[in-house]
Amino acid sequence: MHDGCLDAYVPDGDTWRYDISKDPRFTAYWNDDRSDPKKWALQKKLYDDYLAEWKRVYPDQDWHERSGFPDAYPPSEKGSIRNEAGNLYGYFDEEDKSLLCLQFLGSAFMQYKTWLSAKLNQHMKSPGFVNIWKRV
Repeated sequence: MHDGCLDAYVPDGDTWRYDISKDPRFTAYWNDDRSDPKKWALQKKLYDDYLAEWKRVYPDQDWHERSGFPDAYPPSEKGSIRNEAGNLYGYFDEEDKSLLCLQFLGSAFMQYKTWLSAKLNQHMKSPGFVNIWKRV
């Protein structure tokens, strides 16, 4: 990550804890530094978007305007980063592999079904074909 969010993780015993005050994406907003109004507004917008996402994911938690986040990215954004990394590096877990396999098999079956119906229509339109189901 080149946005500096990894610098916001601080050691807390045997684990790492996210500290929003050390995240460069939110420094101007968190410290209320309005010397660059455009930067402050962009960081406030990002903070508000993340806060809305965290409220949606954990509605029972008490979120307020200056609350920190449990992680640098909301779950939806972490999922999209994970998917993009999987596409870039060609790594897929078992769930993604099975989904791709089923999609490929389904696509091949639909192509066969289209070819078969075209051949059937072609045969039915041939000059020597007699329709026995035709009403008299």
